[in-house]
Amino acid sequence: MIHYVIHARNAGFFSNLNGVINRLYYTLTPQDTAEVRWRVDQLREGSQVVAQTQFPYGTLEDGNLWTRFFEPLPFAAGSTAGGQVREIWELEHRGWCFGSYHAAARRACRLYAPGRQGWRRIFHDVYRRYIRPRPEILERAARFRRTHLTGRHTVGVHIRNVRHSQEQVGQEAYGVPHFAQAIRRLYGGDLPAIFLATDSDDVIQAMRDEFGPAVVYQADVLRTPAGEDEQLHFFRRGDVRFGQDVLSDGLLLAACDRLVHVTSNVATAVALFNPDLDLHYIGRFEPTPRVLWDQIWGTLRRALPRSSFAP
Repeated sequence: MIHYVIHARNAGFFSNLNGVINRLYYTLTPQDTAEVRWRVDQLREGSQVVAQTQFPYGTLEDGNLWTRFFEPLPFAAGSTAGGQVREIWELEHRGWCFGSYHAAARRACRLYAPGRQGWRRIFHDVYRRYIRPRPEILERAARFRRTHLTGRHTVGVHIRNVRHSQEQVGQEAYGVPHFAQAIRRLYGGDLPAIFLATDSDDVIQAMRDEFGPAVVYQADVLRTPAGEDEQLHFFRRGDVRFGQDVLSDGLLLAACDRLVHVTSNVATAVALFNPDLDLHYIGRFEPTPRVLWDQIWGTLRRALPRSSFAP
């Protein structure tokens, strides 16, 4: 039996959550146990512990931040006795991520392709088995849903800071005009409720200018003020509230009927939260030969002993 301790990386909230879900699927055997330990003094980049620059979801005094957002993993107390302890933190497992080889960063677009979304139900089952958001966060999302979304066809929209363009195929910056065009093509003049998740007040105003009161959003969320274009989770002082905001936004996106999105860890997490959610990806895909080659190479790496690839 091995007890795994899954640490946070110096990366965003959903990047880390997706890493936890991947590791629970790929790494644990039925005999193993695990815990998640998200501490700001134990953040990793590679094998090094580094200062927080991209994980501002609490402070040292807040302790294990996982427990501020989720219940502890459902393993019996004392079940680690007598076993080995291994510490892990990488997003991918020997290159594998959500059933696809190297499907992180801009390559995550391969997870959204029609006909290639079987991974969603597999990893939803992992999420349902192990991951339990704290009751107050679930209630926060449920209260907003009852007030603003119940009884209406709803499209969820996640609009990222355009500085995330390096995570898109072709490094294209997708802003409000791209999303507005997609919504109008999908719905014409018969607008649904539009639930908007964004970290920018400027984006909220631009979407309200486009669609008026059809746009709903959580008002009490930490965002960059109008006129600022910094990425909110970079070089910010830690605050548990920030993690609660992004998780509740993710749960609300998953409660929609359709998601309009580009490549992001938010979209990937939301897609597995609700495997029946209709994904409408507006970004570009990689060339098919590249995807097929990566899949073949990844299968070979997984099948052959590691010594076969040693220098």
